[in-house]
Amino acid sequence: MIYVVEAFVEDYLHVLANVNLIKIFEDVYSDEHFLFISPENHNNNVKRYFDSKKDKISFETVTNLNNSPSSIYERITLIFSRIQRDYKLLRNTFKRSNDNDIIIVTHIHF
Repeated sequence: MIYVVEAFVEDYLHVLANVNLIKIFEDVYSDEHFLFISPENHNNNVKRYFDSKKDKISFETVTNLNNSPSSIYERITLIFSRIQRDYKLLRNTFKRSNDNDIIIVTHIHF
């Protein structure tokens, strides 16, 4: 299994980068299954490129914590929320992975 984690992203940002990253790893590890983890809108944009490979790649969503806080206190709260989300996401990904799995973290807050 190859996990690709992109937790800190908006809708179309990095879509082609993630698609091409998956395709490159797919060429090298053609027998592996992929799990792409990102916010829902981004997942949907990446998923469109893999409609014919539904048996090779799965998608899971994470909470999208990208917004524009108006005050310093909201910004600090957002930063701590992202750190907490990212820690849990990575911890859970490592827990469910096996020794031979590959985990690629393309963009994360901390």
